[in-house]
Amino acid sequence: MKLLARYALLFSLILGLSACGGSSNKSSPIYSSSSKSSSVATVSSSAPASISLSSLSTLSSDGSSSDPGSSSVVATSSSAPASSSSSAAPLFVVVSGKVVDELGVPVAAANIAAEGTNIVVATADDGSFTLDLSVLTPALLRISKNGFASTIRAAAAADDNVFFAQRIVLHSVGVTLNFDATSENILRVPGSTARVDLPANSLANADGSVFSGTAQVTITPIDPSVNIEFMPGVMVDSGTGTAIESLGAMGVEFTDENGRPLNLGANKSADIRIPATPAPGGILPATIPLYHLNETTGLWEQDGTATLETDPANGKNYYAGKTDHFSWWNADQMFDRATIDYSQTSSALCDYSALPGNITMVMQGVDFLGRQTLAPKTGEPLYAKALAKARLMLMTEDSVVDAIELTMPAAGASLRLPRCLAVPQQITASGKVTVTSGDLSAYRVQISGATFLTKTVDIADDGSYSTIVYANAGEIRARLVGGIAHRDTSLSSATVTVANTNVAFADLAITDDKVVVSGCINGWENYPHQNAQLNVFKDGKLIESLFEVNSRSNSFSFVSLI
Repeated sequence: MKLLARYALLFSLILGLSACGGSSNKSSPIYSSSSKSSSVATVSSSAPASISLSSLSTLSSDGSSSDPGSSSVVATSSSAPASSSSSAAPLFVVVSGKVVDELGVPVAAANIAAEGTNIVVATADDGSFTLDLSVLTPALLRISKNGFASTIRAAAAADDNVFFAQRIVLHSVGVTLNFDATSENILRVPGSTARVDLPANSLANADGSVFSGTAQVTITPIDPSVNIEFMPGVMVDSGTGTAIESLGAMGVEFTDENGRPLNLGANKSADIRIPATPAPGGILPATIPLYHLNETTGLWEQDGTATLETDPANGKNYYAGKTDHFSWWNADQMFDRATIDYSQTSSALCDYSALPGNITMVMQGVDFLGRQTLAPKTGEPLYAKALAKARLMLMTEDSVVDAIELTMPAAGASLRLPRCLAVPQQITASGKVTVTSGDLSAYRVQISGATFLTKTVDIADDGSYSTIVYANAGEIRARLVGGIAHRDTSLSSATVTVANTNVAFADLAITDDKVVVSGCINGWENYPHQNAQLNVFKDGKLIESLFEVNSRSNSFSFVSLI
């Protein structure tokens, strides 16, 4: 039960806390995420929580309901692929991929729409999808799912269409807020410096008319230092084609009560704060260019500058800037680059012709936040930040096959590989999950490592699990993650070192403590809505989306698994 003190109930449409029968033997601190935002009550099992509502700001569910697009089916293109009996080159390529969340858990029923076509597909239960894309132009995909920030995946060139969408990461929404658009609002993500300062009457409908009513916003900060793969679009400056390095990003989406999109009106602007996230050992510049994502091209366009500031409340850094429209925003800097000549070593040529078709080559920064993906058979140029460290990998959609670290030369120079990359022996890593209390079906096992792509695997009915890795992958880690809710049993984990033989993890254990949380909500008479949503957060991260309460009853009671 002592773990419960670490959990907090973040109540939709709430500002204050008031007594509701009984007294706690522990204090219940309440803090407001802004002067007009939601409140958090830390609860213990010995007393119910009691919440008072205010009409100033709102927070709604961020993802427990099913996606309205979950019934989507494949819509064929108006132009059919060339017949196999034709001598003409095919006009389409079959593309397969998988959509996962930031933990590597597959995302089912995510909508994937191909820009410029009528192709729309929905992911299967394992997150997989297949679609036909043109071989003539670079593809752009729009990926969406209720509870996640919509994202863009774009191919840098038409030749990349076959592999650019092998693995797509959807990022969970940071916060969802309902608010009165006719008033000035400070909208922020709990536990983060991510924030939007929105002037009164600044939102507009699609036709440009001023919106006056209750609006909803989702704000999703991204930390590219955790995984640059989280970033949408192609990480280059649209004007010059120069590679850019992200030091923090944030997605903001506004809608009306019917889900129709809203944005800033003509001659309106808003202040934004993007959490600053340098690479390991990196230095944050005092000013940095601001970029927004062009959602038609998938490229980043420079649009102003941002200034580095520090939040006095928590000491965290952020970049402050202004915007006249909302989309994905990115604090980026261009970098000088050097070339990686992956076709040869100092003494031999590297032959990639026999590699399986699902193998891609990926450059990822070690001490900078950059990434480039290509098909090694094509011979396309490959770059990394000059005078920096980069990791070069052969990858499938969910595994690192081989990897080497490189120290890059000066700008404009070329570096040959110390050895050719190759596909090594496959190794099986396996283990078992035991259940002390809880539900085995609610979990998956996440596999991760320093040179290993994070993924999750199913747990069989007998508690066993296994996955394929590659020889000499080094230390890899298995831990339990929520497969249904975003719960996370991080204390139950095990590590093994992979050399050239099969390995077994120590047993993982599921121990879910069932806690009854009850209380009441007062203040409906001052609140303009009839419903409020209860959510459970841990350390600023959504753990469970619960149920709605309404004005007809001021009490609630539910069982939480922690």
